[in-house]
Amino acid sequence: MQSEKHHIKNLSPFLSGLFLIGLNSLAYSAQSCNTTSIQPSTPTANFVVDTTNGTVFDKATRLEWKLCAEGMSWNGNTCTGTATTHSWQAALGLVQTVNQNGFASKKDWRLPNIKELMSIVEVQCSQPALNSSFPVNQVGQYWTASASKSLGGLSGLSALQVDFATGKEGLLFKSNALQVRLVRGGQ
Repeated sequence: MQSEKHHIKNLSPFLSGLFLIGLNSLAYSAQSCNTTSIQPSTPTANFVVDTTNGTVFDKATRLEWKLCAEGMSWNGNTCTGTATTHSWQAALGLVQTVNQNGFASKKDWRLPNIKELMSIVEVQCSQPALNSSFPVNQVGQYWTASASKSLGGLSGLSALQVDFATGKEGLLFKSNALQVRLVRGGQ
């Protein structure tokens, strides 16, 4: 027990830094893109937006995404409202609630894994680093279903996330409150 307390104490500066990163990710600003980047773009032609039901279908991955983060609503033109944040466990519970009620006449929504969520990152852009098929008012960190074995030596307490301010993936404690984007289908 003493060694666990010592380990957690040593993580305090690390956890404070994660908190500050999270606050910075919640700020909304205009998307900035570097079209001269040598990194390949995520082709917008791969995405088919359904403005009636608020979804977007990726022809390359065969995934269907909700256009809006959880907590936001699709008004036929863009996402309105404010994205809600949830611990990783609460995000899993949110999936069950969405599927009980259904969305776009579907009841098989889920948290995406890290590979799936990274597939909608636009590497040439930031604030958000999100493909332009999605409304740009969704900067922030999003949970994936990809749990991790360890963060700071504490087994089973972390999961992977994607920060759509920068397009980078990272590892955070499951108790952090992040945004949620749901997906269904796949190859």
